[in-house]
Amino acid sequence: MKRRTALLIAVAVLVVAMLACSSSGGGSYSFSTSSNSSGNAGHIEVTGDANGSVSSQTEVDEDFPGATVDIEVTAGVLEGSYTIDFLDGSDVVLSLDVKPGELAEGSGTVTLNDEGEIEYKLDASDAKGIKIVIDYERR
Repeated sequence: MKRRTALLIAVAVLVVAMLACSSSGGGSYSFSTSSNSSGNAGHIEVTGDANGSVSSQTEVDEDFPGATVDIEVTAGVLEGSYTIDFLDGSDVVLSLDVKPGELAEGSGTVTLNDEGEIEYKLDASDAKGIKIVIDYERR
């Protein structure tokens, strides 16, 4: 059990590092990610602030690159607004418009990239207090 907890903490730290190193686009952002998983399912929470366009990814399972994953997403924001597009390759499979005081929800199916990550693009307008919750299940 201690080993699993240590592994989950290590994965969370790696995800935060990857987010810091892997975004592209003309935006600025500050994200924090936490995750947990059990078997073929898991839960990811991304929080932070963003402005502009950011392309990023969140690790699901490095042992299953190219796996198909069903996702359910709930997203909110305290100030500003953003649109988040979840990608399957270059195709948008789920798009959510998020405004203060409202929760945006949706579901879709994505294919993990070669590193076992979900890829997404975020277009934000001075978004502060972003919270994105991704529940997933590998098929």
